[in-house]
Amino acid sequence: MMKSASQFLGDTRKLYYHKCAANFLRQYPNFRVLQIGRKKPFLLYNQFNMVASKINVALIDDHQLLTYSLSNLLSQYDFIGTITIYANPKEFLKVETEADIIVSDIMMPDMTGIDLLTIFKQQKKKAKVILLSSITEAQTIRYALRNGAAGYLSKDTSIEELADALLTVQHGEVYIGENLRNILLRNSLTEERFIFNLSPREKEVLVMVCSGKTIKETAYDMELSVHTVQTYYKTILKKFNVNRTADLIVFAIRNGLYNPVDGSVK
Repeated sequence: MMKSASQFLGDTRKLYYHKCAANFLRQYPNFRVLQIGRKKPFLLYNQFNMVASKINVALIDDHQLLTYSLSNLLSQYDFIGTITIYANPKEFLKVETEADIIVSDIMMPDMTGIDLLTIFKQQKKKAKVILLSSITEAQTIRYALRNGAAGYLSKDTSIEELADALLTVQHGEVYIGENLRNILLRNSLTEERFIFNLSPREKEVLVMVCSGKTIKETAYDMELSVHTVQTYYKTILKKFNVNRTADLIVFAIRNGLYNPVDGSVK
């Protein structure tokens, strides 16, 4: 029994050979072929079903050179509709937008991309958000996905992968950058192994040290003696097998123990 067009698309969304694409188009003329790149030459979509209208995109980043460059590159794709550019999330939220997908940075003045996700979640916005960030720590990625991000890409991704992510997210799936998937995989066990060895007080000290506070400042905030905080600090260094504060901070971020976006620790 012949599969329906939607079933066929689900099984063979990416076709890598000219012959396969040609055969597909003969059977299903409602579909079009997009040339994405050399590694993924063909991506099919149903112009009357899967992508009934073009994807309207909003780009949010405080670096205008980046947003205008992305706008020029994305506009070359047939499936892209309007592209609007905003310097920060607050500017974006002030206007009524028809964007289907928002591509946003995380670290921006006044409001972060994570804050934008929270607002979207509270207001039950239909538009989907892909975060495009230089932050590639596993905990930040997981935190963003838990808070409603439909995709997460690092800023060194290719325009081909960004186009692929837009189509994937528009199709209703979550997209994680290819170079980030191994980071998440490697981190999944490391985080659990270390975090449960920290006492509640040690977690408090870890947060304050990672946020840049000195031992004296930490002691003052926690209403403890400097000697007590120093003991907690040395215990954390020993547990994580590091010798300096800088090494401790790097270790905590890399292993998903400290989130530099919201200053939280698990």
